[in-house]
Amino acid sequence: MSRRLPKLLIEKYDKKTHRTRQIFEAAAYYVLTYENGPINHRDVNKLLNNGTPKYLRIAYSNKGTAVQTARRLNKLFQTDKFSAAKVVSYEPVVDAPKDAPRAPKKSKT
Repeated sequence: MSRRLPKLLIEKYDKKTHRTRQIFEAAAYYVLTYENGPINHRDVNKLLNNGTPKYLRIAYSNKGTAVQTARRLNKLFQTDKFSAAKVVSYEPVVDAPKDAPRAPKKSKT
């Protein structure tokens, strides 16, 4: 039995790179949690001079991927406190008005 194809909402083709970006409808959204609370997840290499962290995914449109990631984190940290939670409410985030003052940019010196 094959998977149902998701509904394509919008797509954009870039003639320069020959890549197409497609936006699909998702049935639900799943996030990783620790002790039933929201988390952020990053990886830091202490051997590098700058030690710039790489932030890893915590939100998924596929339930199976979210559950499997939670299982991997539980195994890595030897716990059972990581889980995947279905996002059931939606609250849009409002951007600041265009004329709102912005913080000055840092110089690259």
